[in-house]
Amino acid sequence: MSATDITLLDDGGAVEAQLVFAGVDPAPYVSALSATLGVEPTETTSPGGAQGARFTTDYAWPGLLITTGFTEECLPECRHVTIVVEVPDLAGVPIRTVSGIGVGDTVDTARALGARPTPEIPLAAEPADPALFDSTAEPTRIVILDLDEDATTVAGLRANAWYYTFGNL
Repeated sequence: MSATDITLLDDGGAVEAQLVFAGVDPAPYVSALSATLGVEPTETTSPGGAQGARFTTDYAWPGLLITTGFTEECLPECRHVTIVVEVPDLAGVPIRTVSGIGVGDTVDTARALGARPTPEIPLAAEPADPALFDSTAEPTRIVILDLDEDATTVAGLRANAWYYTFGNL
């Protein structure tokens, strides 16, 4: 998982499927992931959603949610995807950021792997442009690391096309 996409790798590290968070239909990725996991997601489509979406579709597995919102008038540009991860692995498939951060890691481990606080977020990782991670003038996309109540452990990972280092849209 990165700030711009989520990639499914085979046992040898080769790309099986990739889902970019902006402008891409998630259905092929969902199919590939379901085949790998041997489990189909619960799929729900409803009207409305973030960023003025006319419709929102959720693909949910225990601990993993892929949400896509879209407006028919401007597909594919207006399609957006949000990934929310609450488990370290799903059916034995580990879910990690590019640098190796996963749910259940300590904050110290996440920091050792490059996670840092931003002005708005206690801990973030995988900046799309590392040179802009600390910028107060230009944003860069990030993966948000949700922390447990004690702020000692990574309790979740979140990413979409609008999570930035400042503004946190």
